[in-house]
Amino acid sequence: MGLLHSLVAGIAMGSPIAQVQGDVAPRDVTPPDFTWWREARFGMFIHWGLYAEAAGSWRGRFLGGWTEWLLSKGKIDPVEYQRELLPRFDPAGFDADAVVSAAKRAGMGYIVITTKHHEGFCLWDSADSPSDLAMTPFAVRGRSPLRELADACQREGIRLGFYYSLLDWHDSDYLPRRAWDARSSAGVDYARYSQRMRTHLEELLGGQFGNIDILWGDGDWEHGPQAHGSPELLARARELQPGLLVNNRWSLPGDYDTPENTIPDAPLPRPWETCMTMNESWGYTPRVETYKPAVELVRMLADIASKDGNFLLNVGPDGDGRLDPVALERLDQIGGWMDLNAESIRGTRGAGTIHAPAVYSWGRLTVRQSPDGDGGSLYLHVFEKPESGEIVVPGLAAEVRGVSVLGLAGIGGEPIGFTQRGSDGVVALPAGMHNNATSMDMVIKVEVAGWPPIAGEPRPSVDAGLFEGSLVLGFDVAPGSEVLVTADGSEPRVGGLTTHTLGESQQSIPLTVTSRVRARSVVRGVVTGEEFADTYTLATPWPAVAGASPRIQATLMEGAPGQFSHAPGTLACAPTSASMPAPLVRAIDVHDVSLPIESWLPEDNFAVQFDGIVDVPATGIWTFWLTSDDGSMLWIDGKLVVDNDGPHGAKEVRGQAPLAAGAHAIRVGFFEGGGAAMLSLEWAGPGSDRATVPAAAFGAP
Repeated sequence: MGLLHSLVAGIAMGSPIAQVQGDVAPRDVTPPDFTWWREARFGMFIHWGLYAEAAGSWRGRFLGGWTEWLLSKGKIDPVEYQRELLPRFDPAGFDADAVVSAAKRAGMGYIVITTKHHEGFCLWDSADSPSDLAMTPFAVRGRSPLRELADACQREGIRLGFYYSLLDWHDSDYLPRRAWDARSSAGVDYARYSQRMRTHLEELLGGQFGNIDILWGDGDWEHGPQAHGSPELLARARELQPGLLVNNRWSLPGDYDTPENTIPDAPLPRPWETCMTMNESWGYTPRVETYKPAVELVRMLADIASKDGNFLLNVGPDGDGRLDPVALERLDQIGGWMDLNAESIRGTRGAGTIHAPAVYSWGRLTVRQSPDGDGGSLYLHVFEKPESGEIVVPGLAAEVRGVSVLGLAGIGGEPIGFTQRGSDGVVALPAGMHNNATSMDMVIKVEVAGWPPIAGEPRPSVDAGLFEGSLVLGFDVAPGSEVLVTADGSEPRVGGLTTHTLGESQQSIPLTVTSRVRARSVVRGVVTGEEFADTYTLATPWPAVAGASPRIQATLMEGAPGQFSHAPGTLACAPTSASMPAPLVRAIDVHDVSLPIESWLPEDNFAVQFDGIVDVPATGIWTFWLTSDDGSMLWIDGKLVVDNDGPHGAKEVRGQAPLAAGAHAIRVGFFEGGGAAMLSLEWAGPGSDRATVPAAAFGAP
């Protein structure tokens, strides 16, 4: 591949915020503090706008489903939609104190409300909006729902977040228009719409509503961060509200992920929050028969917490501003459970943080480490009581100091029994305790000495990959357990000739050659938990390219819809069919490996290949993180280091290369098929923390 190469991108495609003055661009913004967010674990989502007044119906026809999508589902002229609903929006029954009290009674720690949904209506008086609160009868009353909600949250100690839609079906400057929108597109200016979004965020976060803790974006799928101006918007938002948490729907990764109406099967690698409807709709619907039962909602909360996530449960006030009685009933039922069991949710961590499973046949597990670090509590969320009456916790190694049921001392005076059966901790429930037909979630608290208390899959001190010379590989050993380790690929066995037994006196082994490492936990002589297995490779640094100078160049390829399905680099970006034209190819000026705003990249259906020489400052093992939406690949010195190819959303893939200090050929291929577009390459090496590869590494002044 010659001396073509080089990359490394900013947060989102070469935006100004990614290309900071000087050599080093930040990875994003300093990661915020998630302490309060994890302490809360449970929040209220509020969808409220003009669609609440319509309640899923348009001119006598009920469309059902997601009522906040009424304008789109009914293919309604946006001007007619606003003309009809703005004069009707007069929610005199809105009581912010009642809403916040309902959230607090349910055990929720924060609220996120829609300030502007896709319909384009702003729930505040904006200086730059074609549709806002000032145009409604409600404004004549001199009332501000966001201000009232902010004041009520402050009084009750509830954190407040603002949802904001980047997509807008009504704004005349928003593109693309819907196929059924007959308005003329003459004079449309998306840059003007982007500036309007900045004005809105200045108004929402500038202080008139006090401290705002979350900025929850949505509707980003039709444009990338370059068109939205997302990096600049979020940088300004953090200036206005330091410590602000930002979700991942700004065509940027943000601080946390937001699975919608679904709960992941396993913990996610980043902080995450499931947003969920209480019924069939986000906006108000009169169909109360679709509400989820309280037992299902409580078990969802426990399931999410066991996987170290947060739960944002939605309510939709009606056109008068009131919550449906069924929604209030569900919140009160959840609150009744939380009155007894909040300790097992708020401030806990998922079971995966101690390498224990989150899901068991009987329910879920959350954990809390004591402040001194020497022990803590396990919370066994029992959904289904086994016929035996025994709740089994595999691999429980720590000394058990006490077992109790939260909110109860026992049933009929019968104590809660506990025994250690080999590697299993066994809680025995008295007969009659926990009728599965009526119980939401019975929580058993097990207090332990020593941390981590469960010996699950052994946790290595160093991720598998490359190493130079030698490596000391350690394992966390739960008190009361041992870890059996082999470095030759053989099965770790008690007494095995090649098995190292790690415990209190020894917790690591040395590696001096490429090694296939396998490890199992042992409690009281019984092997337990999943096996750890991975390969650690002894590597020799690849030599630097003699006489080469750092540089970078890029080639842009523009095509038709469906043109690209793989990153350029080794695959030619040829037409996918005989009827498809060859892509338009041209060179673009770049200073690093990012998607440069000055090149006026197309929104979709393009690919970029970066080639050049990167200056590696120190000899050693270098780790690269390549994040993209859609696919990307990284080669160094002609060798594939990171394969993040294929159509997908924002996704990070890690790779390593042993590099001698000096010049190395680098190539990055990237393609964008549709939706958001982003590209980021970061590195970390000897003596350096993870950071965006700077422009200086490519010879930029």
